[in-house]
Amino acid sequence: MKKNKILDEVALEEISFTIKKMNEFENNPEKQLFYFSAIYGAFQKSLHYKYSDDALFLYVNLNNIYQYFNERLIAVKRGDTILPISKEDFDLLIKLSSELLDDFLKGSDYIKTLKKMIVLAYSLHGNGHFLKEKGTLILK
Repeated sequence: MKKNKILDEVALEEISFTIKKMNEFENNPEKQLFYFSAIYGAFQKSLHYKYSDDALFLYVNLNNIYQYFNERLIAVKRGDTILPISKEDFDLLIKLSSELLDDFLKGSDYIKTLKKMIVLAYSLHGNGHFLKEKGTLILK
């Protein structure tokens, strides 16, 4: 990822704060997801100040991850018990969000961590859940 001063100063500070808040609400998935939305929001905001293909790529993918979690959370609240969403799913989301932050702080490639986040989100829905149960989709 190319150095982006806005990303370093604004997005990373917000991501760090967001992860702390997500950890504070370990028994409240709605609040955890609310704070997770600030992660992709930080990248969207950075686009207004200094455009970066990387920031746009992250914004779109993190927003989609949020949508997958939100859709599943709403379905479960409505009584859908076929495809569960668990505390472990949210714990892994927080862990991977922390890894993503570490990738940026160390100047490492973030793609591997982002892929893990996408796999996690995919595992919450139909075919992804089936593949997880089958053992071919493995969460790391």
